[in-house]
Amino acid sequence: MTLEKVAERLAFMDDPGVPTTAASLSRLENGKQSYTQRSLEALATVYECEPHELIGVDPFKRDELDNFFASMRGKSEIERARTARFLKALGAAEEGEERNASGG
Repeated sequence: MTLEKVAERLAFMDDPGVPTTAASLSRLENGKQSYTQRSLEALATVYECEPHELIGVDPFKRDELDNFFASMRGKSEIERARTARFLKALGAAEEGEERNASGG
């Protein structure tokens, strides 16, 4: 999403505490302007993520688990539940294999 598109979406929030220009977003992105909790919350709404993810995850250093969780955000509740059941079953199967390998 371009900075212009993000700024356009933020402008619809009609909140004076939220940046509404591509220039101000660029300054935030490059650390040249301080962010506020409100601006993080608004940006998280636009990006469909949690505020801490905007400051706590380096997109160039994301691992497979980060990418997996990011991909789950756009899924329906049914798809997330199905994936959770699959992961639980996979974990149980691995535990069984470990017990068998250790002779237990």
